[in-house]
Amino acid sequence: MRKILFLPMLLAAISILSCNSDDGAKAKNLSGKWALTGGSGTITGRVDAFSTGEITWTFHENHTVDIVNTVTDTARLSGLPSGTYHYAVSNSSEVQGCSTTVTVGPWTFGCATISSASVELADGFADGVGYTLIPMPQVVPLQ
Repeated sequence: MRKILFLPMLLAAISILSCNSDDGAKAKNLSGKWALTGGSGTITGRVDAFSTGEITWTFHENHTVDIVNTVTDTARLSGLPSGTYHYAVSNSSEVQGCSTTVTVGPWTFGCATISSASVELADGFADGVGYTLIPMPQVVPLQ
């Protein structure tokens, strides 16, 4: 009798553990305000650096991102224009060696790496562009 009860409980535990919400976990890691600190790529291999706060991306749990881009030099790789966009994080094998894709509005970054320390977004093309974001420092008001 114990063996019969054990098997359904084991199967239930396996099914619960196998329900992996990578998408939700990755999207949750994005929540908050990030600073775009660099843009790189193109066929020339250029690299453009930006001061913290010059370009910010604020990801919200409702899958929108507010981008504030104060860079006016259009020749620099400063990323997307200011605005509010819908974003999605998904698993993908579109780009070899990359398992995560991030879509922001009409732009698709076929190779994304998301951690608590940084977000690396690249379009996945050899002569394409990529961007680096770091979390904005949290300012604690004085008491």
